[in-house]
Amino acid sequence: FVSSRVRRLLEFGRARRCVPKAPKPKKPKAAPMPPKPPKQPDWADAPLDADGFRTAGPGVGQWITRRVFSPASGECVGASVGKIVGYLSAKESDFDDDDGNPAALWHVKYVEGVLAGDTEDLELHELETSNPRATREDESEPGASSPTPAP
Repeated sequence: FVSSRVRRLLEFGRARRCVPKAPKPKKPKAAPMPPKPPKQPDWADAPLDADGFRTAGPGVGQWITRRVFSPASGECVGASVGKIVGYLSAKESDFDDDDGNPAALWHVKYVEGVLAGDTEDLELHELETSNPRATREDESEPGASSPTPAP
């Protein structure tokens, strides 16, 4: 015999279960992951050249063209093509920028133009204004002039 009240509750889905639900098993907590060591760039272990620069790094192997200005007059006296042959990160270099912050340096060897045979260490802002590119326009021997197109 089911009472009318229970019948109505069952019809409307309001009846409660008399049997308690079994508790869900707790998942075991995973052991905390050890912190990952900071990833070193591929060039961090590159050997040093005779001038103390890494032989690999950002921009190493690219070509640049720098305009050369006369110290006396400030006029442009020519341009020089050079290759980036070395790099030192801000942590490795002992150079500070104009604001006193450690700065990375790129070592450039000039192969053509007014500065041919010279080397220079450049900061990032100097490098960015020097038209860095992956290849040299003239892939011939250093100092060779570019062939002129026929008319």
